[in-house]
Amino acid sequence: MLSKTVLCLRGSNPQELLAGIPPKEEIAAVDVIEIRMDYLDSEYLTKDVLTSFRVNIEKPLIFTCRSQSQGASTHIPDDLRFQLYQSAFELNYAYVDIEMGDYPNLDVILREKTSNTKIILSYHDFHHTIPKKIRTMYEKMALLHPDIIKIVTFVDNEEESFQLDLLQNEILSENSAVTIFGMGEHGVSSRIKGYTRCNSLTYVSSGLGKETAVGQISLTEISHLISDELDYGRKIYG
Repeated sequence: MLSKTVLCLRGSNPQELLAGIPPKEEIAAVDVIEIRMDYLDSEYLTKDVLTSFRVNIEKPLIFTCRSQSQGASTHIPDDLRFQLYQSAFELNYAYVDIEMGDYPNLDVILREKTSNTKIILSYHDFHHTIPKKIRTMYEKMALLHPDIIKIVTFVDNEEESFQLDLLQNEILSENSAVTIFGMGEHGVSSRIKGYTRCNSLTYVSSGLGKETAVGQISLTEISHLISDELDYGRKIYG
């Protein structure tokens, strides 16, 4: 299964968010669009806005609305975030991204979900890459049987990059419904290798200054980097 390319869109208002959608000749390379509701100003955190995205964007959508501790630009009350999650389910968004531990009854939600929306269960560590901790978290997440497991950690140095490389290869060989990569300068290689190793999802930005995570590659950049990676592999193994 090939990795799906996810274009991450953010903005303080819907118009600014939608302005990140590339021209028709470039959007063909995008499989899914992630709507980062947690970057919008509070007045736009409504079901009507979610509906407008669903109606006006032709690509399948991922709904994401994180808490501030997990990367949101501002504080969003938990009850409002959870209302928006429910709206995304009702609107049949293709995916809803839920942070591990966000819902106290997450196992019930996963078990009793009736919409066609797939759940991406996420875990983020914004400070370190600790292989043992990642492996433990992965095993806990796997027990809940989400549609996709997403693990993202901050990679601080070359040693952590090497350890994440080994772990990424190991986990992806066990489970194809996983996305695992690193943030930061030292995490960039894991994004490229994740694509070639068939991460379920590969996240890209719409351009410089529009990233939703440190070290996120743009849609334009990743096509070149992947080509270079594949060419290198052909030279080594072909």
